[in-house]
Amino acid sequence: MAVAEDRRVTNSQVSLVAPLTLVVVRIGLIWVLLASAYLLFRSRGLPDALPLAGTTSTYAVTVANVITLALLAWLVRRDGSRLRDLLGFERARLASDVGWGVLWLVVFWAVFLVPLTLVPLGLARPGSASEVQAAYEQVFSGMYADLVTTDALPAWSGVLVGIVFPFLNAPVEELTYRGYVQAHLVRRTGSAAFGIAVTALAFGIQHLAFAASWPGALTYAVAFTGWGLAAGIVYHRRGRLMPLVVAHVLTNLPFGLLPVAFTLAG
Repeated sequence: MAVAEDRRVTNSQVSLVAPLTLVVVRIGLIWVLLASAYLLFRSRGLPDALPLAGTTSTYAVTVANVITLALLAWLVRRDGSRLRDLLGFERARLASDVGWGVLWLVVFWAVFLVPLTLVPLGLARPGSASEVQAAYEQVFSGMYADLVTTDALPAWSGVLVGIVFPFLNAPVEELTYRGYVQAHLVRRTGSAAFGIAVTALAFGIQHLAFAASWPGALTYAVAFTGWGLAAGIVYHRRGRLMPLVVAHVLTNLPFGLLPVAFTLAG
């Protein structure tokens, strides 16, 4: 049985305080930033302030990533290690890491798509094809159907965030959730199941920020928790974080770069 997490934690006095605080600060910061965006848009008298705030979720996560990375670097140094060590980057293993990353991408998406497909149907219990369509629209469109303002933020800011987001978000989230939080929880409690489950749940809760409706929030919570469970199991058994970062980057790329392409083309 793999004990990858033990090799990532060097401080013998492992505490639950640091990993749990890191998660709470990260998730709380994202929601504070989203709430601030809502208040800003509302103060400007925009009628669609709520969905507009939702469109800034990538901005909020990007800012949270910078702060999380700084906090994580401090925590890791305090443990006598480095972020590079936690990441496990090795030039000689890059090709192997990319190959495994592509494989895990397929596995994680298979796990992810099951609740993403079934939870909306379970909530709506549609009786016809049109009701099925309405159920998915409620989950994935939701409040964004009321979006009318298109120039609330400068286009250049969206381009900048879209380029930065995939390449910053993936390593920061993997370092935070799998590399640091899960490793510390497993080491402190002695239970891999507990560490993986709690970390996956936190990962799912974070992604509520992207939901467009309450059904969407539940769907995303289940789907991203499933992704977190799969990623956590892989990390625990394989002991390599880089393949998970590769899978995460490939997942984030379309969400970051496609809006950039549309902005530049339009």
